Amino acid sequence: MSASRSDIKDYIAERTKGRSDWPSERYLAVRIASRVAAQLEQVRERQDLTYDALAQRAGTSKAQVIRLLSGTYDGMTTKSMAKLASALGCEIDVTVRPTVLRRTRGLQRTVTGRRLVSAGRQGRSAHAGP
Repeated sequence: MSASRSDIKDYIAERTKGRSDWPSERYLAVRIASRVAAQLEQVRERQDLTYDALAQRAGTSKAQVIRLLSGTYDGMTTKSMAKLASALGCEIDVTVRPTVLRRTRGLQRTVTGRRLVSAGRQGRSAHAGP
Protein backbone atom coordinates (compact mmCIF):
# COMPACT_ATOMS: atom_id res chain seq x y z
CA MET A 1 0.00 0.00 0.00
CA SER A 2 1.46 3.39 -0.95
CA ALA A 3 1.30 6.50 1.19
CA SER A 4 -1.06 9.29 0.23
CA ARG A 5 0.07 12.89 -0.25
CA SER A 6 -1.67 13.99 2.98
CA ASP A 7 0.12 11.25 4.96
CA ILE A 8 3.43 12.51 3.60
CA LYS A 9 2.59 16.14 4.45
CA ASP A 10 1.72 15.15 8.03
CA TYR A 11 4.92 13.12 8.35
CA ILE A 12 7.04 15.99 7.03
CA ALA A 13 5.35 18.51 9.32
CA GLU A 14 6.01 16.33 12.35
CA ARG A 15 9.63 15.55 11.42
CA THR A 16 10.56 19.17 10.71
CA LYS A 17 8.94 20.91 13.67
CA GLY A 18 11.43 23.38 15.11
CA ARG A 19 14.30 22.59 12.73
CA SER A 20 16.54 25.51 11.85
CA ASP A 21 17.71 23.97 8.56
CA TRP A 22 14.17 23.78 7.23
CA PRO A 23 13.34 23.49 4.37
CA SER A 24 16.07 21.01 3.54
CA GLU A 25 17.33 20.48 -0.01
CA ARG A 26 15.91 16.95 0.00
CA TYR A 27 12.47 18.22 1.01
CA LEU A 28 12.51 20.88 -1.70
CA ALA A 29 13.47 18.32 -4.35
CA VAL A 30 10.72 15.91 -3.25
CA ARG A 31 8.17 18.74 -3.09
CA ILE A 32 8.96 19.83 -6.64
CA ALA A 33 8.67 16.27 -7.92
CA SER A 34 5.43 15.71 -6.02
CA ARG A 35 3.80 18.89 -7.32
CA VAL A 36 4.87 18.23 -10.90
CA ALA A 37 3.65 14.63 -10.62
CA ALA A 38 0.23 15.77 -9.37
CA GLN A 39 -0.15 18.23 -12.24
CA LEU A 40 0.99 15.72 -14.86
CA GLU A 41 -1.45 13.19 -13.42
CA GLN A 42 -4.28 15.72 -13.79
CA VAL A 43 -3.33 16.35 -17.42
CA ARG A 44 -3.21 12.58 -18.07
CA GLU A 45 -6.69 12.18 -16.59
CA ARG A 46 -8.11 15.15 -18.54
CA GLN A 47 -6.75 13.62 -21.74
CA ASP A 48 -8.32 10.31 -20.72
CA LEU A 49 -5.01 8.51 -21.25
CA THR A 50 -4.24 5.20 -19.64
CA TYR A 51 -0.88 4.63 -17.97
CA ASP A 52 -0.07 2.23 -20.80
CA ALA A 53 -0.80 4.83 -23.48
CA LEU A 54 1.27 7.47 -21.69
CA ALA A 55 4.13 5.00 -21.22
CA GLN A 56 4.14 4.23 -24.95
CA ARG A 57 4.16 7.93 -25.84
CA ALA A 58 6.98 8.61 -23.36
CA GLY A 59 9.02 5.56 -24.35
CA THR A 60 9.04 4.02 -20.89
CA SER A 61 7.21 1.32 -18.95
CA LYS A 62 3.75 1.49 -17.40
CA ALA A 63 5.30 0.74 -13.99
CA GLN A 64 7.68 3.69 -14.35
CA VAL A 65 4.83 6.05 -15.30
CA ILE A 66 2.78 4.92 -12.30
CA ARG A 67 5.80 5.33 -10.02
CA LEU A 68 6.57 8.83 -11.37
CA LEU A 69 2.98 10.05 -11.17
CA SER A 70 2.34 8.62 -7.70
CA GLY A 71 3.63 11.77 -6.02
CA THR A 72 5.45 9.69 -3.44
CA TYR A 73 8.46 8.68 -5.56
CA ASP A 74 11.48 10.84 -4.77
CA GLY A 75 13.55 9.60 -7.71
CA MET A 76 11.87 11.78 -10.33
CA THR A 77 14.47 13.68 -12.36
CA THR A 78 14.07 16.75 -14.52
CA LYS A 79 14.60 14.48 -17.52
CA SER A 80 11.73 12.18 -16.54
CA MET A 81 9.50 15.21 -15.82
CA ALA A 82 10.29 16.61 -19.26
CA LYS A 83 9.70 13.26 -20.93
CA LEU A 84 6.22 12.91 -19.43
CA ALA A 85 5.33 16.56 -20.05
CA SER A 86 6.38 16.23 -23.69
CA ALA A 87 4.37 13.02 -24.09
CA LEU A 88 1.34 14.88 -22.69
CA GLY A 89 1.91 17.87 -24.98
CA CYS A 90 2.55 20.35 -22.19
CA GLU A 91 5.40 22.25 -20.61
CA ILE A 92 6.49 22.76 -17.03
CA ASP A 93 6.68 26.19 -15.45
CA VAL A 94 8.53 26.72 -12.17
CA THR A 95 8.08 29.51 -9.62
CA VAL A 96 10.76 30.36 -7.09
CA ARG A 97 9.77 32.30 -3.98
CA PRO A 98 11.18 32.92 -0.50
CA THR A 99 10.35 30.22 2.03
CA VAL A 100 10.07 32.66 4.95
CA LEU A 101 9.51 36.38 4.94
CA ARG A 102 12.01 37.87 7.34
CA ARG A 103 10.96 41.09 9.03
CA THR A 104 12.92 43.24 11.40
CA ARG A 105 10.93 43.63 14.61
CA GLY A 106 9.81 47.15 15.39
CA LEU A 107 11.49 48.66 12.33
CA GLN A 108 9.83 50.03 9.22
CA ARG A 109 11.83 51.07 6.20
CA THR A 110 10.64 53.44 3.53
CA VAL A 111 12.54 54.76 0.57
CA THR A 112 11.76 58.40 -0.20
CA GLY A 113 13.60 59.72 -3.23
CA ARG A 114 17.25 59.05 -2.46
CA ARG A 115 16.71 58.91 1.27
CA LEU A 116 16.17 55.71 3.25
CA VAL A 117 14.20 56.42 6.36
CA SER A 118 14.26 53.86 9.17
CA ALA A 119 11.83 54.46 11.97
CA GLY A 120 11.87 52.06 14.84
CA ARG A 121 11.83 52.32 18.60
CA GLN A 122 14.60 54.90 18.48
CA GLY A 123 13.32 56.86 15.46
CA ARG A 124 16.65 56.81 13.60
CA SER A 125 17.08 57.77 9.97
CA ALA A 126 19.95 57.19 7.60
CA HIS A 127 20.89 58.84 4.34
CA ALA A 128 21.18 56.35 1.43
CA GLY A 129 23.32 57.96 -1.20
CA PRO A 130 25.66 60.87 -1.83
